[in-house]
Formats: sequence, structure tokens, C-alpha cells
Amino acid sequence: MIRQSAYENALKLERDGQFDLALAQFKQLMSSSDFDHGDILFHCGWSIEQKAEKDDNEALHYYQEAFKIVKNRNTRMNSAFRSGWLFMHQKNFSLSADWFKKAIDQYIAGEADAVIYHDALYWYSVSLEAQGLYLEAIIWHHVVQKESLRLNPESRFREIYCLNQIGAFEDAMKLCKSFKGPLPQKFDNKRYLELQGLAKQEYKFIEACLSDNYLSDEGN
Repeated sequence: MIRQSAYENALKLERDGQFDLALAQFKQLMSSSDFDHGDILFHCGWSIEQKAEKDDNEALHYYQEAFKIVKNRNTRMNSAFRSGWLFMHQKNFSLSADWFKKAIDQYIAGEADAVIYHDALYWYSVSLEAQGLYLEAIIWHHVVQKESLRLNPESRFREIYCLNQIGAFEDAMKLCKSFKGPLPQKFDNKRYLELQGLAKQEYKFIEACLSDNYLSDEGN
């Protein structure tokens, strides 16, 4: 009972944003066999990640250790996602892709949090883009668009970039036009209007580039 109260207190400190105190409390619980050590490792990683003076590499260590042993699938998936997130912000896109894919695989293997799954799909696609793997990124953006109404517009806009990179300009222009439709459900209206404006600009830019190339070819 005392140990359980300490765990609940650590969670409360975490919820209240007192991450240094929460971290100290969770570390004390590591010596107890009453808890899933994988769960405690995850919370240590989260507390470190949220601290004002954080050490991403230390947080990564806890997340990766949690991923190996935690019993709860959601926590295992979230450990992989947080690892991917930190690697992505370190611009280590190869490792971020690896860890986002681990999160995706956890969802596919069994019931787990769909929100984390959708986020992992999206950022996995972005990590592939960042490595220049545009064809593979497009495949995964299509999965995002099918699976998540919340992320569909963001994914469509990023796909335009990928299409441009591989020279599929007509497909990119077609996708730009898809933003002319009504505001989608489950998406921020203000952000969608921003994306509409950006897609319109992108369409005009591609159109102008194709026109210039055509005129240049005609003149040769």
C-alpha cells in the first residue's frame, strides 16, 4: 500500500508538471518488485523529456529500455514513438524512422492507442522524406490519409512536396486542387485555410515552372 501510494504520488507530480520531483520518485520505485519496471522506465524517460533542463539522450535510454521489457502494449508503443520523436528532433532521421516503424508495428500486432499509431504513421512518412526516400514516403502518406481524418490534410500537403521531388508535377498539381473542397471534419479550420493558401501558391509555382520549361524547350 505504501509503495502504491508512492506510485500514485509520482504520477500526480508528473501530471502537475513537477518533473524533477516525479523523476526522483519514479527512480526510487525502481528498487521495488511491486511494479512493472518497464512502466517506471517510461515515466522516467517522460519526466526527463519534459524537464526545463533535459537530456534527450538520457530520456532515450529510458524509453528504449522500457520498450524492451514493459508489459503494456500502449506503453511499449509510446516508448517507441517518443524515441522516434527525440531522434527526429536530433535530425537523425534514419533512427527516427526505425523507431516510428516500431511503434507502427506494435499497433499492427495488437490492440493499442490509435492516436499514437496515426502520429507514428505521419512522422514515419516525414522521416522517410527527410532521407530522400520520396517514393516510400508517398506510399506511407497514402496510409496516413486513409487511416486518419485528423492528419489527412497535413499528409496530403507533404505528399505534394514528395511528388515535386520525383518530378510528378501533374500529380502534385492534382493534389493541390484537392484542397479546394469544403473544410474537412476533425481538423482545425484555421489550419486548413492555411493549407489551402499554401496549396494554391504551390499550384501556381508548379504551373509557372512547367510553362517556363515548355517555352524554353520550344525556343531550342
